[in-house]
Amino acid sequence: MSEIFKTPLTYTVPAGWKMFEDEPGQFGLTLVANDHPCVCVWRDVRAAATTGAEEPEPGVGTSAKEITTWLAHHKWLKPATPEAVTVGGLTGYVIDVAGNPKASTLIGSGLSAGVHWEASSIEGSSQRVYLLDLGKNGADGNIAINIEICCGVQRAERLAAVEPVLKTFTFKTD
Repeated sequence: MSEIFKTPLTYTVPAGWKMFEDEPGQFGLTLVANDHPCVCVWRDVRAAATTGAEEPEPGVGTSAKEITTWLAHHKWLKPATPEAVTVGGLTGYVIDVAGNPKASTLIGSGLSAGVHWEASSIEGSSQRVYLLDLGKNGADGNIAINIEICCGVQRAERLAAVEPVLKTFTFKTD
């Protein structure tokens, strides 16, 4: 269980995993054998400015639907279609993201200030991003889960390792 992350998170991982970060707005898990890539969980992210500035993109809302719709149509990302999903008791959307060639995707706010994530077109590099609403349409914020696929890790292998862990996630929202 996370101890510091706001919106407490319980989870179960098989042998070979470790928690590497537990802060109010950021939580992270990774495989011990390969310190990269991570499963990063962030609280209250925004769409990152297309200019590359470390600020939110003007005009994009904060709900899971608004952010994933923006990612799906981002001019510097490969086209993708968001799909409805439930993780840990929260509903939202999942989308696969890859740069075309490189693009800022998410930026933290409030509790997750300092988070600035990008997608690149480096061979084999991509992300699976889950955006989940806290409260109706994100009225109480959002949770982002980013599964990073990079650093020589094969996509199918990475997702096969992470998906069972995600199924154990439970967010405590009351």
